[in-house]
Amino acid sequence: MIRLEDLPAAHPGRRLLTGRTPFFAAPTEPRCSYCAYVPRSWTPDARMPVLVAVHGTGRNVGALREALIPFADRHDLIVVTPLFPAGIDDPDDVHNYKAVDAHGIRFDLVLLEVLEQVRVRWNARVDTVMLCGHSGGGQFAHRFLYLHPERLAAVAVSAPRAWHGTEPRSGRSRSRGWATMPRGRNRRSSTFSTTCWPATPDPGCGRKLVRPGATRRQYNCGVTAFA
Repeated sequence: MIRLEDLPAAHPGRRLLTGRTPFFAAPTEPRCSYCAYVPRSWTPDARMPVLVAVHGTGRNVGALREALIPFADRHDLIVVTPLFPAGIDDPDDVHNYKAVDAHGIRFDLVLLEVLEQVRVRWNARVDTVMLCGHSGGGQFAHRFLYLHPERLAAVAVSAPRAWHGTEPRSGRSRSRGWATMPRGRNRRSSTFSTTCWPATPDPGCGRKLVRPGATRRQYNCGVTAFA
């Protein structure tokens, strides 16, 4: 794989690997892909942090990346926007990635493989990343956080619709929550102490999106973020 730092300053490939990149196939699941935005201020020694932005059901990845470019330039970070396509195995399935595990694909592991490629190609800092998601992307972000909390520096979720029963003792239906989580050593039921609810603009509503030691911020736009 070509690394940006290996290309001479005048090499035309630098135009493809800085600014708005093309879409690249995910390493072991080529039905999925990702594109990135790499600030022109990039240098090999910068080891830029990474912000992952996950699309909603409409999969408008291009617009999502565009919206985050000013933020990336201002804070010298790389934006990575994965594309998890609709219609894998089931032509009418638009929800696959939201459950993390669907049609034999672990979408969380696909993202981790993408991040490793980002690390190599751009010498990026991916041991922990920032993750944001809106709507269906918010549901994916919730599940990714539960499975891989050690890989996240901060999370922002907006309008994730319903997220039920993530606390096994809550007695709530788990059809769209805990029951859809992949089982195995990465399923950390003890990491989180409370039920995770959709964000609301009322910070006094008593609905929490927290983990022990987390710092929670509630915004009037309905976004809950914590780091």
